Amino acid sequence: MFDSIQIRGERVKQARKYRGISQAELANLLNISQSNLSFIESNRHNTSRDTIDDLCEALGVTFDWIRGDSMEGGVPMGDYENLTQLQKEKVSERFIACYERLKKLGIIDSDAAFADGVKIPRSSLSLALAGKNQVSMDWIPFLIELGANGEYLLEGKQPMLATSKSLTVKRPDDVVKNIFALMQSIEHDVALLKDYITQIL
Repeated sequence: MFDSIQIRGERVKQARKYRGISQAELANLLNISQSNLSFIESNRHNTSRDTIDDLCEALGVTFDWIRGDSMEGGVPMGDYENLTQLQKEKVSERFIACYERLKKLGIIDSDAAFADGVKIPRSSLSLALAGKNQVSMDWIPFLIELGANGEYLLEGKQPMLATSKSLTVKRPDDVVKNIFALMQSIEHDVALLKDYITQIL
C-alpha cells in the first residue's frame, strides 16, 4: 500500500500543454488511464510518489514545482510576451474580474497580502485594480498560483478559476462565500465534462 500525494493538477496540465503532449499520450507514457490523468489534472485524485516521479520526468519539471512548493523548476505559466496591446488590455480586465472573485471567496486576504506576495508596491496594485494602470503580466503567475485559470486570463475561456478544490471558505457559516464556491464548483465540473467529451469524440 502506498501513500498518496496531492499535487497541483493545474501545473500538470500547464506543463503537458507547454511540452505539446496530449492527455492520451501522457497517460500512455505513465501507464495510467486517461480518465485517471484527467482526475489528477483537476485535483480530484491523489497519486503515488512513483507516478509523480514519472510525471516529473515526462514533463521535465521538479517534484517541488509540481507539488506547488516552489515557483522554480517548472514551465512558464502562460505565454504573455507575444500578446498585443489590445490582448493585454483584455487580460488586464479578466485579471481584475478573477482577482475580485478570489477576494470574495477569501482566497486573497487583502490587496496588501497579494502585493507582498508578488513583491510589488501596494500602490501599483491599487492603481491597476482601479483601472488607472494596466495589470503587469508579471503578476499573472501568482494569480494562477492562487487558483485562477490561465486559459481564462489569456483567452477568456471558462471557468474563471482553475479548480473548485482551490476554493476554501474560512468561515463555514459565510453563506455568500459558500454560494460562490458552489457556483464555481458547478462551473468547473461542466467545463471538465465538456473537455472530456471533446477528447473522446
